[in-house]
Parts: sequence; structure tokens; C-alpha cells
Amino acid sequence: MPLIVASLVSTPRRTSMDSQLPKKLEFMHGLGKTKASKKETVELSIVYDFSLEHHLNAPKRATGEHYFYHIHRAVMRLLLVFVLLGIWNCKIVMILLLHDVIEDAKKAGFDPELVREKILARFTAEIAFGTMQITKQGNEHSHHMLARLVKLFYIWSLIAKVFDREDNLSTLYGMELHSQVRKLQETEKYFVFIFNRLEAEIEIRVECGALSPQWRKLVPLLRERQKKLVQENWNRIFDFSAMQ
Repeated sequence: MPLIVASLVSTPRRTSMDSQLPKKLEFMHGLGKTKASKKETVELSIVYDFSLEHHLNAPKRATGEHYFYHIHRAVMRLLLVFVLLGIWNCKIVMILLLHDVIEDAKKAGFDPELVREKILARFTAEIAFGTMQITKQGNEHSHHMLARLVKLFYIWSLIAKVFDREDNLSTLYGMELHSQVRKLQETEKYFVFIFNRLEAEIEIRVECGALSPQWRKLVPLLRERQKKLVQENWNRIFDFSAMQ
């Protein structure tokens, strides 16, 4: 069953904003280094365009950059890890590309419900489900969404969320100080459970032959990277506070 219905996805409209956005060529080049099949490469190219189109008119992030840079960077981080470990999963890439499309719809000039319907119509039930898992529901706070993620548990959504949070932590300095502290506390509280659940699920899948042994290296790598980013942010906040 195809992961997407390609004929229903349009090419994004080009605007003067394009020069400020990440070049799709970088994404395609990174994708070419992975184990993606030709069919998956075509599908992911279309999903990239879909996400870009629905972010073109979004406002800038607190860092001053266009919002799609976050999506692009998070996905590039994922592709680099896939290459490093010699593993591959197309569904994670799709979910990560789509994960903020609904949340940012209103800010980008789209009706969130219509965007939700587009995703349900254009992608398989599994991709749509995985995307909704890491999409805030209504006015849901991020810590409530993380608690829901831990309870419901869908492995590919959890992995996508780890890469989303990793990029957020790398640009945390753009937020108000109290928001930075809240985000760090939230990360320390919930991602312990997320990493533990991921590690257990990956081990089960490796043991039954659904995943290669190389997948065992994923969680230790991501856990250590997140730990380093969290500590760097706390150090920066403490240094800033000491100067006041």
C-alpha cells in the first residue's frame, strides 16, 4: 500500500520568502545517502513540499528565523543519524516533516481542520495517526502532549518527537527565560520515560527480527545528545542569571 497518494499533492507555491528558506536540494542530497528506495525518495520529496507549502506564510520563530528551518533541521538531524547507524525508516521522516503542519496552520493562513482533513485524505492511516500523536490537540500544553505520548505509545512518533525536541533545545536561547526553564524541566521529566519505552520496544523488535541490531545504538546516542544539550542550556541560563 503506498504511503501517500502522490497525485493529490500539489507543488508548493513559490514566493519571495523562498530565498530565506532551506534549500530542498540539501534535503534530497541527505536523503540520497540513506537507504531510502527510489519510491520512498519520490514520496518524501512530495511530503517535504507539502510541509513547506503549509509553512510558507508562517511567522518567524523567537530566534528570528523562518519556522520551516526548524522542520528542515530536525529532519536533517534524523537523516544524519540514519546514515551514521546504517538504519532506515521512512515513516519517521514523514511524521517529522508533518508534525507541526496542523499546529502552525492558523498562523500560516490555513484552517487547521482543513489541513487535518488533507493529511487524513492524502496519507495512509498509519502516517496520519503518527502525525496526530505528536500534534497538540486544541489548547493542549506540550507537557500534556508528552504525557499522552508516553501513555499511548507509537514508536515512530516517539522517535520523531525526540528529534523535534533536540532541535528545539538547540535554539532554546530565543525563548523568554521562564519558557526556557519550563522547557528544560519538561524535557528532564518526560523524556526519561520516552527513552526507556523506546529502548524496550526497539529491543523487542530486534529480538523478533523486525529491526536490525544496529537499532540498539539509537536510544543511547539520542539520550546522550539530549543530556548534553540540556546541560549546555542550564549552564547558559545559570551564567546569565549570575551576571544580573
